[in-house]
Amino acid sequence: MVELLETTVKKNAPKTFDFQEVFGEYIGKHLYLAMNKEQSKVLATGDTPLEAIENAKEAGYKKPIIMLAPQNTDGYILTL
Repeated sequence: MVELLETTVKKNAPKTFDFQEVFGEYIGKHLYLAMNKEQSKVLATGDTPLEAIENAKEAGYKKPIIMLAPQNTDGYILTL
């Protein structure tokens, strides 16, 4: 029973990423980022959300997740 509980907790635990690696060159810039579904890779950028979407579509990605680049590395919470 304990093993099953541990497996369930691990399976449902939130995933963590080192966003410093993902956002590195974009931190502090006022850019919109088109991200992959896992939010682990920047697919394209733009000065506006629409431009980021268009740039991602031109690169072959149909449904990117759009977000504003973080302005610092103090902390960042992504919500869906």
